[in-house]
Amino acid sequence: MIHYQQATRRDIRRVVPFLRKTDVAEIHAAGADIASLDWLGHGDTHCILVDRVPAGLMGVTPHGIIWMVGTDLLTRNSIEFLRACREEIPKLIFPFGCAMNWVWELNTLHRRWLTWLGAKWEDTTMTSSAGEPFRRFILV
Repeated sequence: MIHYQQATRRDIRRVVPFLRKTDVAEIHAAGADIASLDWLGHGDTHCILVDRVPAGLMGVTPHGIIWMVGTDLLTRNSIEFLRACREEIPKLIFPFGCAMNWVWELNTLHRRWLTWLGAKWEDTTMTSSAGEPFRRFILV
């Protein structure tokens, strides 16, 4: 069963070591440092639990920037996770009216998930400080 709760520092420490390799690669591609958890926990951060086990983190910053990282446990429970997202994501973005971010072009799983959620893809692209391609999306 998928459940969401406000993330604690303990939740973050329990999820980060088990992030999907592609999620870690996207963080590095953006030029961020996963060793520093400072980028997590800003704004409204939720822990995604699968049968009470922390399996992912998602949130929206105070500026309406949405993000999500997960473990293989989410992948193994993808149907249930996708259904739960359809309910949870609108709650996260409601205060902003919409949310946006940039996604690494090579993270096909995130791109498919965002498209399924109804993301509007912009033509706007950028190259990160690590030289990697990112595309901007908006969720309404």
